[in-house]
Amino acid sequence: MYIYVPSTIVRLLHRSTDAQGIMVEIDLPFVLPLATASLSVENLLNLRHAPCTTLTEPEFRHLLTLAEALKQRIEQTHMEVLSMQQRILMQDILKSMAQTMFYEVINLYYANRPLHPLPQGKKDLVFHHFMVSLFRNYRMEREVAFYAEQQHIDARYFSTIIKEKSGSTPQQWIVQMVITEARQLLE
Repeated sequence: MYIYVPSTIVRLLHRSTDAQGIMVEIDLPFVLPLATASLSVENLLNLRHAPCTTLTEPEFRHLLTLAEALKQRIEQTHMEVLSMQQRILMQDILKSMAQTMFYEVINLYYANRPLHPLPQGKKDLVFHHFMVSLFRNYRMEREVAFYAEQQHIDARYFSTIIKEKSGSTPQQWIVQMVITEARQLLE
């Protein structure tokens, strides 16, 4: 299982003849609140640096079943004529199914790559909010002061927190996002 984390570049160099897989794409604004609520900064950074794990056949089949059920429900929704009330309810059902799939993926990832969860503090929340804001705004906002102001924190203190939590400065994160997107567009 490979979990793609935004601002990374993936290049397939080789595929074995027995490779199997499914791809599920979830919108970043949908998944970020789930990740923020359920994963510590350390776990998110670990996921970024080690995005692969091996699934057993039953684990793979379970995810495949969830993905197929979600796909089937989406297709069914597009084919039916629904009232406004049914449409709203169906959106909630689809959202719930996608959340379940997200949690199952994260559960399987950490079941196969166990980590000891660490309690989250205020600095973790600052980092989480920075990452969410960065993914939403890096195309237009490239100044550290913008991100610090969003959290009502002095830019120098903000930079210290981000460096402490991630090992990189906010400016390095911003530049990395811009460079990664440029590479993806060029490829």
